[in-house]
Amino acid sequence: MKPHEKWHAPQSHPGITDYMKVPTVDLLGLEHVCGQTEVISRLKTYAELYKMKGETPEHILLTGGDGLGKRTISRAFAKSYSRGLRESESREFKRAWDLTAMLTSLDVGEAFILLNLQDLKEQVSEVLVHALEEFQISLIIGKGPGARIHPFYLNRFTFIATAPNETAVSPDLLRCFSLRLALRTYKLDELEQLVALLANENGLTLAPEVIGQIADVCEGSPNRIAQLLRRFARLGKKEISLRDSSEALSAFGLLAPPRGETNNPKNLGLLSGTEFEKLISVLLEKMGFRAEMTKASGDGGIDIVANLTQPLVGGRYLIQCKRFDVATQIGAPLVREFYGALVADRNAVKGVFITTSSFTSQARDFAQSLPLELIDGHQLQILLEQYECP
Repeated sequence: MKPHEKWHAPQSHPGITDYMKVPTVDLLGLEHVCGQTEVISRLKTYAELYKMKGETPEHILLTGGDGLGKRTISRAFAKSYSRGLRESESREFKRAWDLTAMLTSLDVGEAFILLNLQDLKEQVSEVLVHALEEFQISLIIGKGPGARIHPFYLNRFTFIATAPNETAVSPDLLRCFSLRLALRTYKLDELEQLVALLANENGLTLAPEVIGQIADVCEGSPNRIAQLLRRFARLGKKEISLRDSSEALSAFGLLAPPRGETNNPKNLGLLSGTEFEKLISVLLEKMGFRAEMTKASGDGGIDIVANLTQPLVGGRYLIQCKRFDVATQIGAPLVREFYGALVADRNAVKGVFITTSSFTSQARDFAQSLPLELIDGHQLQILLEQYECP
């Protein structure tokens, strides 16, 4: 079969090449993405290089926690630099044949977005590696003793995959990506810009204090902002005051901290994210640590770096602080992501995850044999009282 010769999936798989097509008409390009400035800049530079040569961009891997915008950025890249877009979840490809049918249907210059690459089955992954490296797959023609393997040459396409981190991807797949980018935690001003942008898209007018309030409770996730604003829109009011927002967020089971409230440890829910981190820093200082709050950008979920100069137990400690409603437990994925940041810091001796709520049993099981300590709201209150924190 000659290069770029069309081959059609048999009728036993109706629609397999169609249901993953994503119309690009309503998608926004990279120039409209808010936040992730470094990632967007590198993607533009990367794509422009291929554009000048008149070639299809090579493959891209985006990593980061849930809700940071990996799919949005993937789609924006496809809108700006590709001739079409296919998208799917890795778990949808149950057999190698499913992926083969997909790959053979791609046109020249199309983008193929595959979400959660870590979920791809091993036998399917083997087909994908060969396709990404050689733009070729092997087709079995015929059956029985007369069957033969025939190479099929694929059209040049851009493969864009997402995963929580690089360690979740097999080494064979990892080497197929010419560009690997890790999304970072959003800065507060970026989150506030997103709140204002998404509020406008939902037809909402927010008081300035509400913008900051929503940015505080979204835990750094643009996806969380979008969900909250959709809920606000369903309430039927177009103009949202601080009182409206506080009542709604309370009803949703989220913290709605008015900024500037006093640091009363008995009312941790009244603290903003920054105020809560300051309180934990004060606690650490009273426990003998030298604590320093990190900047909001690129810290991998690390809110405080604390150093202790004591024999045996001394060293560099990484702290993550989460203000959650008491009914919202911290699950294993968040703890696992925090551990990834801990491993990446080769000088750290231990990680401490502190929350106003509690941890699931799965989260505690994950941390049990690792240099991680999980401190829930009850334990935190005891420590605050023991060290007489304000």
